[in-house]
Formats: sequence, C-alpha cells, structure tokens
Amino acid sequence: MNNFNPETCRYSSQYRADNSKDSEFIEYVLSFYGQGGIYGKELDKPFTSQEVAQGLKILKERHKVEYESLDRERVRDIVVQKFGKKWLKSK
Repeated sequence: MNNFNPETCRYSSQYRADNSKDSEFIEYVLSFYGQGGIYGKELDKPFTSQEVAQGLKILKERHKVEYESLDRERVRDIVVQKFGKKWLKSK
C-alpha cells in the first residue's frame, strides 16, 4: 500500500471512494484480485476498481472497516458474489 498515488487511482465517479484511505484500500485489493494481482489469474475475470469500490461501499454498510486483510477478504467475497466471479482453481 506504500505506492499509492491518488492521481493514478482508476475508479468510476459513480463509485467514488469516500476518502484517500478508501482509495488506497481499493488499490490494495486490486493488488490481490485485479489484473496482474497475486490472484488475478485465478479468477475468470480480474476485479475492476469499480467493482472493488462498490464492494467496499457494501462492506461499510455492514461492518466497521479497519482496512486490513480481513476487510480485503470480505470485499473479495462481496465482489465474487455480486458480480458472479468464478475461481478457475479450487479455493
């Protein structure tokens, strides 16, 4: 998360992050499940920034977000379910 640059963060204005912490977290999630991310090739389609931003918004309605790995996994589960993502390998 140290390489965050808010000017290069790519997300739709429709799902704009609430603050720079949200933007940094979106980039963090994408580093795992986005194109080129650690697990991006294990999904039928990698996550987009818009999907992650929407997943984060839903998570914030359900839980207090601490911006840590548990929240990343919760957002992952929301995005997989909401956008019908499929794992290519068994998880």
